[in-house]
Amino acid sequence: MKRPKPYYDKMYRQQFLFCYAWEYEKFKAYMEKKYEQDIGEDDSCGGLTIHINENGEDVIIIFVLKQNRKDMCIDLAHECVHAAYMCLEARGVSLKASLDEPLAYFVSRLMEEIL
Repeated sequence: MKRPKPYYDKMYRQQFLFCYAWEYEKFKAYMEKKYEQDIGEDDSCGGLTIHINENGEDVIIIFVLKQNRKDMCIDLAHECVHAAYMCLEARGVSLKASLDEPLAYFVSRLMEEIL
């Protein structure tokens, strides 16, 4: 298992953690230990984005399942759309939540064609 890759966005003053190429059970255990977050049992997803904003912690975590490189890139793009929405909404940028998932899937399809 790789270590989470941290990234701090200076423009939006947001901390991110990238957990890509991980197995679902290992990510689940990491989230329970580090953040006391139960992410459930749905290991059928290709990825997941979670915003932790409590107890002085403000981090957006992007998880992408260990899989072939093409699918991992597609799922990373999808989860990055969710992370961008979360970051912007936390900064007061008004976005239509109903566009979040359709936009993420559209970006996924574009990435699939590119790759």
